[in-house]
Amino acid sequence: MNLLDIANHVCERLGSTDADSVTQAKKFARRRYQQVYDAQAWAEGMGAVEVTTDASGIAVVPHLSHIWQVRKGSSGAAHVLEQVDRQRVLLIAPDALDEAGEPVAWSEIEPVGALRQPTQQDYFSVDSSSPADNQQVRLVVSDPTDGRFATSRLDLTVTLAGTTPITVADDGTPLGYVSTILQFSKPETQGNVRIYEPIINGVMQTLRPNELTQRFPRVQLMRDPEEATSLVVFGKLKCVPLLHDADTPALSGIDDLLCAFVTGDMLEREQQYGKANIKFQEANGLLAGRIQAERTLKGNRIQLVPSVVNYSERDLIY
Repeated sequence: MNLLDIANHVCERLGSTDADSVTQAKKFARRRYQQVYDAQAWAEGMGAVEVTTDASGIAVVPHLSHIWQVRKGSSGAAHVLEQVDRQRVLLIAPDALDEAGEPVAWSEIEPVGALRQPTQQDYFSVDSSSPADNQQVRLVVSDPTDGRFATSRLDLTVTLAGTTPITVADDGTPLGYVSTILQFSKPETQGNVRIYEPIINGVMQTLRPNELTQRFPRVQLMRDPEEATSLVVFGKLKCVPLLHDADTPALSGIDDLLCAFVTGDMLEREQQYGKANIKFQEANGLLAGRIQAERTLKGNRIQLVPSVVNYSERDLIY
């Protein structure tokens, strides 16, 4: 079922097929789908992306919300790096964060609010694709001295002026140096809101009208490779929201689950709390069953052991 099918199904069962009810049901379905997606590390939500670090060994990871494994190297020389606790490294061997050489591990550091970070590092602009947008946009920026440690943080509020670019400034003057966009958030708007560098016309991040913020995890290598390094990062893919009527959930077998949640939300909207509670109990039961089925599937995977005398690393992969 797509987004419109779910909304129509719920509204027809409740006898409320007016346009306002269908619109509200679609809003509930979007939120509930995000909730269900976040409830479990679903097999259908796993993925890998290839990224390249900067010279300080840091990489911004797109498409993933959680990072589980990092592989360094190409075919024939690839190996999985060990994950280390950054705080533990600081306690035991604080100089390790400044060491250069062949990377031996990785840690996850503070996420950022833009996929591409500033290159000019003096100022950037914010605008919208709709002339009607005049809401406030929040930005948190930092000025790390070497790209790894934030020496200063600045919380900025910028008021949109439609399609007219607004230069991000501090007390009316352009920022002297910005190297990292830590947060970029906004309310619902009519147009796409973007932050970009006007000198090179380089877009750092764009938020769609109903997209309030984006967060991108970052990986830091231990030790500093002092050159760009290619990595393959494996983890949980970000949820692709149900924006349009024809959009369908990426997870299979959750149609009844979503319909039960949305029915409960619609009943609660009508202040029928007892009936809503019953539907929520049904929905939570369906969710628990879906999670259990997922775990059972993972636990019953068949493993093939190769019948060879001398095992190699490649034999153990399959």
